[in-house]
Amino acid sequence: MSTVIVILSAAARQSANTNDTENPKMNKTLVITILATDRPGIVNTISEALVNHDANWIDSRMANLADKFAGLVQITVPITKFDALKKKLQALHDADNQLHILMEEAADTSSTTVSELSLELIGADRPGIIDDITGALAKLNVNIKELETEQREASMSSEILFWASLQLGLPDGVNSDDVQDSLGELQDQLMVDLNFED
Repeated sequence: MSTVIVILSAAARQSANTNDTENPKMNKTLVITILATDRPGIVNTISEALVNHDANWIDSRMANLADKFAGLVQITVPITKFDALKKKLQALHDADNQLHILMEEAADTSSTTVSELSLELIGADRPGIIDDITGALAKLNVNIKELETEQREASMSSEILFWASLQLGLPDGVNSDDVQDSLGELQDQLMVDLNFED
């Protein structure tokens, strides 16, 4: 069984220099990607490096997949500490060839507003379900903001079911009815149940 576990943390505030961390113009917003063989202490290793450079932990998604730890962390860091933090994370990567860290500066999307739609599906597992769903969404230029998937055992049989939950961002000119109509055409073909929520 393959499971994706989503953990959202939006309140881990770590700041040693109030003036720098509270002024957005003095900060960089970064997204850090982490991949490692799973073991205790990975998150603490990263969080220690961040707090020692006055970085503020804003948001994160983390999962254990097939004994691999994967994480995405959004942070802000004072511009004056950016280079030092980058060197520290690189040093952590260099010291442990099983810990892979990628850091990218994030674009400012605070003023971007889009309509959102939640989608949940469940049906008999088979290859290609996600490809079919995402292909239909791509044709509508719909953005997948979050995706969680899981194999589940059917309660009344030994059949393996595929479950997915998607958070979608709809572009201008596309509404929830458009998405439902497009995916509804695939529903019988995929033999899955689809549930939408605005």
